[in-house]
Amino acid sequence: MLQTHSMFYLQNSGVDYGNISSRIALREKLKCKSFDWYLKNVYPALKPVRNIVAYGAMKNLLEESICLDQGPIPGNTPIMYGCHGYTPQNVYYRLSGELYIGPLIAEANVDDRCLTDPGRGEKPTLEPCSKAAKDGLHMYWDFKPFKSPGNQRYYIY
Repeated sequence: MLQTHSMFYLQNSGVDYGNISSRIALREKLKCKSFDWYLKNVYPALKPVRNIVAYGAMKNLLEESICLDQGPIPGNTPIMYGCHGYTPQNVYYRLSGELYIGPLIAEANVDDRCLTDPGRGEKPTLEPCSKAAKDGLHMYWDFKPFKSPGNQRYYIY
């Protein structure tokens, strides 16, 4: 990815995209506009997804065929469901510690749903991230990676 917009999507994805100097030179030769210009002038409704450091499915440690799922819509109760790999089971972890569950919504004025711990022994809920922050809900999680032979796994606390 070009440096000007690599921070917007899947930062530190671990994929080596190789030497991009020829693409950067071509961009300069053609006098291409910056990605920031594109966001402001061509697609202003796009809400950039920043600081995603990990993504994938969140599996049950005791039964790895069961994944965290956003649950029925409308509703805000995440469920454990058989892993299928579609967007209701997408989990995105941001550098800030927020966990998004379900599809990322990249339109302005639409909230992604963050996994929150309402406290008082209640079950976790999915709330619009802006509402969770405003209401002071626990929405920041510790993300602990560890490596085992042939696998990269993560624990979230």
